[in-house]
Amino acid sequence: METRKLDIELLGSLVSKVRRDQLFYSEYKFLTDEQLQLYFLNKEKSLIENSESYQIVAIEKRDFIGYLSCVKDHFDSEIFGFGCYRISNLQVFSNYQREIQSITSSLFQKLEGTLKQKERKFHVSIGLSNNMQDFDKIFNSLTGNGFYYYHTLLTFSSIKLKFNGDLGRNKGITIRTATKEDSEEISRIAAESFELSRFKLDPFLDDTKGNYLLGLSARNAVEKKFVDVVFVAEIDGRIAGYYTGKKRYIKEFDRTLGEGIISAIDSQYRGRGVFTVLDNTILNWLADNSDFTEMGTYLGNFPVHKSFIKKGLPLIRSTHQLSKLIGT
Repeated sequence: METRKLDIELLGSLVSKVRRDQLFYSEYKFLTDEQLQLYFLNKEKSLIENSESYQIVAIEKRDFIGYLSCVKDHFDSEIFGFGCYRISNLQVFSNYQREIQSITSSLFQKLEGTLKQKERKFHVSIGLSNNMQDFDKIFNSLTGNGFYYYHTLLTFSSIKLKFNGDLGRNKGITIRTATKEDSEEISRIAAESFELSRFKLDPFLDDTKGNYLLGLSARNAVEKKFVDVVFVAEIDGRIAGYYTGKKRYIKEFDRTLGEGIISAIDSQYRGRGVFTVLDNTILNWLADNSDFTEMGTYLGNFPVHKSFIKKGLPLIRSTHQLSKLIGT
């Protein structure tokens, strides 16, 4: 088995090897195999051209048997004080546990060896979709390579579904879009709210720095427009919670993807229906501004995914999240 850097010349051959279940958004039947393959091709091509990303293929007898792509997250790296890398693709072209373990190990050895030349200490994370064939075998291979499983992200879908936008009136809840003057209060709520977040669940990441990152991200969402919309819920003139949303046109699909990014409710206002009102608001905005929408929440966040299920949003994907810290 040989592991080597993926280049443009090899990319076309790799695309023809990848199965539908290994491609992003393969769950949507209205997307063709050709659309999904083109999206994968263009995404990986842009990563190859990025000096801070790493694409590695495993080859045996001139045939692809595995692929890994990884990119550096500069925002997280700056805050945590060491290199933070995210594996965006891990594809193994085998059905046998021993082969999967061997291929996965070879890909990670190559990646770690490359990163050790650049960083003394670094963090690698991955999200593994359970819709991918043999994901359980790949999961076991990851833990066998020293990765720690810390939680599962559930993704629900909504296609043009709309909900009661006047629900807040009877609850004394007012909804409006955020202004820059709200950023400090939104940042405070964010920093204090997320017991279930990857920054607190991942044992390799510092809680205090994670809280700071969450607060700064919320501030940037408002002040720097890192998202397309921020809705706030007010009770008696005070901000009780917020929800952010984003839309992204995907040219390969000729469709706009909407995403409910993040929400938080101030602890003193929980249990008063604030999330439901904000959730209805963001889903209605996404229905008006996108062709299909994804909403995510952690497996342990029972009130939120109970709310999604009650609304009739189908669960389309579970993503198991794992990480590893290398170096000292």
